[in-house]
Amino acid sequence: MERLLDLLGSEDEILLADGFDQALIGHAAGMEPRAVYDYDRCITVLVQGGMTYEEAVEYFEFNTVGAYVGEQTPVFVRQIDPEDSHALLRKLIFTATRFLDYVQEKLVDEEQATGIRYRAELADMSSALRKSREVLKEGE
Repeated sequence: MERLLDLLGSEDEILLADGFDQALIGHAAGMEPRAVYDYDRCITVLVQGGMTYEEAVEYFEFNTVGAYVGEQTPVFVRQIDPEDSHALLRKLIFTATRFLDYVQEKLVDEEQATGIRYRAELADMSSALRKSREVLKEGE
């Protein structure tokens, strides 16, 4: 915690969420110093304090996440499980591929001058999607 406060600056310069020291995971880079907390760890802190899971989520969402106290309001992040992120990437690649196929089909049907101009860009996007698919398969 002390090392993190050194990175963030003095406690006078940042806002910390009271009672959630165990859930502090870092700071937001590239902006005003902002403390970053793990959302799920915050819920765990509340449950360990005696709330049910549902009570903890409701309390946390309303009183902590929903409280804007200026530019230095802490950030609460939910980490994505790697399996969930792979499924999300597969869905995104599938949807983007279908969209590109649709656009290319429309351009061929209409043979507009603007269509010719965008063919190279569509080819680049298709290539990027193919590479993304390959990288995703390698990671599985």
